[in-house]
Amino acid sequence: EDLDNIRLALDWSLAPACENGLRLCLNTWGGIHLRQSPEFLAWLDRLLAAEAAETAAQGNRPRAPERLVLRGSALNLILHMRTFWGQPEQAIRAGLESKAIFEGLGEPGQGYLAETLANLGTAIMVSDPQQSQHYLESCLELLKRHENPDTFTYCLKVLGNLFGYLGDQEKARRFFEDGLRSARAHEFWGHEAMLLNMLGWTEMLVGNPARALELFEQGEAGYARIDSADFVAGGMYDRSLVAWAQGDDEQVLRLGAEMQAAGEQTGA
Repeated sequence: EDLDNIRLALDWSLAPACENGLRLCLNTWGGIHLRQSPEFLAWLDRLLAAEAAETAAQGNRPRAPERLVLRGSALNLILHMRTFWGQPEQAIRAGLESKAIFEGLGEPGQGYLAETLANLGTAIMVSDPQQSQHYLESCLELLKRHENPDTFTYCLKVLGNLFGYLGDQEKARRFFEDGLRSARAHEFWGHEAMLLNMLGWTEMLVGNPARALELFEQGEAGYARIDSADFVAGGMYDRSLVAWAQGDDEQVLRLGAEMQAAGEQTGA
């Protein structure tokens, strides 16, 4: 019923009040089941098209700062979602428009710009690692003046992934450890669990499976703490890889059975 009400409100907002529709998307995205769905992405696309058409119908007068923030933030959300869905070209196109909007706003847009840079760095990490590093380091620089602990922690995590991808596991470890400290300081338990898992993989890559296993177990416990069943199963899988690397076939089979049971419980 709540989702139906949201859909009705979004449908109504397409014509007379697209700004309200954009606000609704931005304010509810984190807490509704549409969160990463194609339907929610389609609503964002429709609302942005309606906003552009409305601006054109008014003679393309300069948008007010608040309206620019709404458009830039919606484009940043599209950047994030299309990256999630494996649509890099569309993601980057949305991200570059968001970046241009917030840069044009000057100092009032810098905090928003940091979020967009973090997501752009994620989107191009594999296709253009050098530019990705530039975006991510620029994000951290902006966050020195515009504090945002969540984006800061996320950016450290992505930089760790970037250097891990480039084969520099020592740099990756340092960024993951910095991110872990930030996650714990601000009680970002989802970030904490993921960073523990990433540190585990770093230890695996440098040939330290015993330490990797400890970190995987901590990460799995962290996912259980936030009731994230899919990631708990992922933690079991990671532990099974350690067992396989150590030649412990019995442990591999046991963890495989636990993963199967967990999947049956969650319907996966």
